[in-house]
Amino acid sequence: MCRKGEDSCVIHKKRNSGRFRTYISFLCARFSKKRTETLSDFKKIDEPNIGELQILYDDKIWVGYAFLIVQKNQRVVLLEYLAIRDGMRSRGYGEKLIAKIKDSYRTYDALFGEVERVEHFLPESLNQLRIRRIRFYERLGFELMNNYVIRLWDVNYVPVYVTTKEKISHLKMASYIESFYDLFYGSYFKTEEDYHRCISFYHK
Repeated sequence: MCRKGEDSCVIHKKRNSGRFRTYISFLCARFSKKRTETLSDFKKIDEPNIGELQILYDDKIWVGYAFLIVQKNQRVVLLEYLAIRDGMRSRGYGEKLIAKIKDSYRTYDALFGEVERVEHFLPESLNQLRIRRIRFYERLGFELMNNYVIRLWDVNYVPVYVTTKEKISHLKMASYIESFYDLFYGSYFKTEEDYHRCISFYHK
């Protein structure tokens, strides 16, 4: 555990290499199987200048990790996945990991992530799980964009974001996010129609 006045926590970075299509296939499998990724899953992803796996260690024991998608000439970085190891939660590691990530990407305006939207037609137990995820990010200082929805492969997500510099309005953040996705996914789909069939944005 990171004690006050000490900083034994360090981040190891792994820059990926390989083909973009491999990562898209990984995403498609993720959305279709509704599964939870593990650290080993992300270590297997091999993509060029797109993803970076950051692992937080405390006394040589990994306690958490994050997978981020970074693109040149963009104002934001996508926090694709964040997890704290079982048995290591509620010890401040989430805050420590986010602080180090923000420092690593301080030349960007913000980090953003996607959390599954709470839906009235879903079972209460599933909505409660989604609410806990939202609260987790809020405790880490992220702001919820409640009136903006990202639809990815028939799943509705609400963005959460934390700035690295000055405050950013929801409207400006929405424009950053759409630009990010247009660049990230644009080369994968054959037509614009295919792109919008799988990925869309709307304001409530």
